[in-house]
Amino acid sequence: MKSRIIVEFLKRDIRMLRKNWIYAIAFAILYGIEAYFVHGELLAGHGDYRPLIFIPSLVAIIFGPLIGGFVGGFGNLINDIINKYLVEKESLHMGHLVGFIANFIGAYIVGLLAREIRSEEYRHPFSKEALRDYIWNTVAACIGMGAITGLIVGLGLWQIGKVPYDIGIGIAGSIMLWNSLFSFILLIVLPLYVIGETRFEAKARAEEEKLMRLHVIRSTPNDLVSIEDGLIVDGKPVEREWFITSLRIKNLANKEMRYRVEIIGPDIIQPSVKYTKRIKPNDYDDITFSLYPLDSGERHLKLRIIPWTESAHEAKEATKLGQELMYELMYKVKPETSTKLNVITSFLGVLALFAFLFKALFDLLSGGRITGLTVALAFFGAEIVLILLWYMWRRYQLAPMLRK
Repeated sequence: MKSRIIVEFLKRDIRMLRKNWIYAIAFAILYGIEAYFVHGELLAGHGDYRPLIFIPSLVAIIFGPLIGGFVGGFGNLINDIINKYLVEKESLHMGHLVGFIANFIGAYIVGLLAREIRSEEYRHPFSKEALRDYIWNTVAACIGMGAITGLIVGLGLWQIGKVPYDIGIGIAGSIMLWNSLFSFILLIVLPLYVIGETRFEAKARAEEEKLMRLHVIRSTPNDLVSIEDGLIVDGKPVEREWFITSLRIKNLANKEMRYRVEIIGPDIIQPSVKYTKRIKPNDYDDITFSLYPLDSGERHLKLRIIPWTESAHEAKEATKLGQELMYELMYKVKPETSTKLNVITSFLGVLALFAFLFKALFDLLSGGRITGLTVALAFFGAEIVLILLWYMWRRYQLAPMLRK
């Protein structure tokens, strides 16, 4: 039973990583670059303290252990690649593998221990329940990215022969201390995240009112049947997520009729064919079907409606009434990016700007090499350009959905 629970837990994490892999890569790159620019060296030239060490913890808290571990491990590896290959022109060694493993496991432990941030359930961002979750998650970050990561790095470097035992213990203790201290920044970051998520949720709810209908935009003129705008009765029209919609078929004929409704579209539709009950004149029947949008933006469905007969006599009557009717429906689908992704992407993007600006100013005031300032300002400018491009792309992507 326990093994089955563990397997299902891992499957859930893998599904989350597969769905959000592009964001996991982006966060790992962001963490790796910021770790390079904003850090200080620890003992014996091994390990460093990072004021932004809370980033893998934050990702693990919001998205789960596997994505957090991915960001921690690969972000640390990216930092090593920049530092060794690009700056010092040296190759990586086993010590960098130790750092990858330590950061991956440390962030994964944070995700395992963390409590879910439930902004929709908090009365306000500083309620007793919210504060309890902030404190618990900060302790989880201290254990994972502080104690576990420090222990693996220190003892790992000693085991592979990079440092003596006493130096390894010193490195472990220093990483534990500094990573834990900087993890307390989460007590500020998590309330800011909840505030941002609450605002995004309110905006999303306002947008959803425009997305909860299927609009009839074209139909074959007839006096046999009419279709009202469809309603989404379960779920939300989000890319790559199932939702259920309902259509009302009204019988305009002067006799009791039954209809065959065939639904054709670019998305996955279940079932694609439905039959109404026998509908009395001027009465209606509601049919439901499930949709799985494969893309976002405007989506179009075609409905082919045929009077359904159960005898030769009814077939002749149906032929007189009109054998086939066509309708076209349009609905709007949001991208699969969630509120959590929107909030944390915006937050970490702004954080990157401040981190690089801080590094540039520090180099300037401390008389450091101009190359450091130049590179930092270059990243600063690049982040601005990327954020502007991201904003413009999101506006373009959402524009069709906000016209109505």
